[in-house]
Amino acid sequence: MPSSTKNLANERIRLYFDENMPVAVAKSLNERGIDTATAQDRKRLGYGDPSQLNFAIAQGRVLCTFDKHYISMASEGVEHKGIVFVPGLHRDHGVLLRYFIELCRIYTAADMVNRLEYLSPATSS
Repeated sequence: MPSSTKNLANERIRLYFDENMPVAVAKSLNERGIDTATAQDRKRLGYGDPSQLNFAIAQGRVLCTFDKHYISMASEGVEHKGIVFVPGLHRDHGVLLRYFIELCRIYTAADMVNRLEYLSPATSS
C-alpha cells in the first residue's frame, strides 16, 4: 500500500460538492460532523469540471456531483480522491443526506481513492 494511501487508512472522508449539489445538504452534513465543502463556500462557481476535480484532489476531498462528465474523466484514468455520481432523479434532501451519512460511515478516505460511487437508483419510502 503506498504511503499516501496508508496515511488515509483511518481518515474520515471529506466531501466536496460541485456547484450543482444542494448547499442545504452540505450544511446538514457539516452539522452532523461530516466535513463537507461546496463550490459556493470555496468561491469556485463557474469553474470547469477538470478544475473542480483538481481542486477536490488538492484538498483531499471526494467530489460529489450530478454531472456525468466526471464519470468520463474517471474512466480515462484520471487519478482522484473519489467521485460520487448522483443521478439527477435524486434531488430529495433526506435521500441525499442519508446516502452521504452512510457512505462516510462505511468508507475511509483510503477506500475512496480512485473509486467511483453511484447513488443507487432505489427510491426512498
